[in-house]
Formats: sequence, C-alpha cells, structure tokens
Amino acid sequence: MTSLLEDANRLLQLGFGDAQRIKKIKQDLEENKMLVVSEREYLVKLAQEHPENPQQKTSTYGKEDQIHYSTDSDLDVDELEEKIRVESEPS
Repeated sequence: MTSLLEDANRLLQLGFGDAQRIKKIKQDLEENKMLVVSEREYLVKLAQEHPENPQQKTSTYGKEDQIHYSTDSDLDVDELEEKIRVESEPS
C-alpha cells in the first residue's frame, strides 16, 4: 500500500490524470493540509485505475453488485463517520 503523496508523485511521473490538479493535491499533502474529500477520492480512484504493478490488477467482471471494503480508505464519508461513531461508543 502506498501513501497518497507517493501515488501523486507516481501519477505525475507517468502522466496520468489532470497534472495541475494532482500538483495541487501533492502540494497540499506536502504542507500537511487537509484534503477536500473529492480531491482525495479523485487521487485514490486514479491510483487504483493505474496500479503500480499492472499485472496485479484483477478483473471485476461479474462483481459490479458486490461491495467489499478492505480498508478505511475504501469507505465513503458517511460510512467512515458511522464506523467512527460505533467504535467510539462505550461497550
């Protein structure tokens, strides 16, 4: 798993995506600024569409209806907020 900054650098180097937008995201990350959700989602989606090792990409044919969340970064904002709320409730 790579960091968002590593993904931004790789995407810029390979020429994928909107270079100006990725440069702005990279600058925000380097300055430890909070990313807008849409910018984070854009970078994550682009990095997933262009994996570092293309041979590791697996087919999603026939899996359109299945949703699988492997990490918190795969959750949308509402789901992440719900997870945080549930985990912070006293047992």
